[in-house]
Amino acid sequence: MFAFLTNAVNILLLACAAAAPLLPGPKGRRDAWEFWLRSGLGIGIAVVLAESGKHFVVWPGRPTFPSGHETLALAAGTCLVLRHPRGLILVLPLAVFQGWALVAGHFHRPVDVAGALVTGILPPLGTHLFPNLFFLHHQNADEQA
Repeated sequence: MFAFLTNAVNILLLACAAAAPLLPGPKGRRDAWEFWLRSGLGIGIAVVLAESGKHFVVWPGRPTFPSGHETLALAAGTCLVLRHPRGLILVLPLAVFQGWALVAGHFHRPVDVAGALVTGILPPLGTHLFPNLFFLHHQNADEQA
């Protein structure tokens, strides 16, 4: 049951993040492709970091550190909140529920979920707030002049 719930949370948050540029909001549909590119890269980096933690000894004695499910949920949620800040109303309870379900289902310990706070949030923040570091900066016609 817990495995189904944690997978459902990830699917829901990924779908919401993917739909974010299509929803009415502060930026409307402007720069949808740029948002998807930055989000995809940020989520990808986050997942690679989380999975790397399981293949390399990051925390001795903790082969499940950090939680990949929580990392994915937080990365997708971060992208959604960066596009639509009100999305925090959806993201925060789902991320907390996901963390609880992972611990309650005995898939992870609380420290694994806490580790996902770093691997899940920082990469999407970096790709969205510092796109020049990732060669993702798009120049508008006004900026080129």
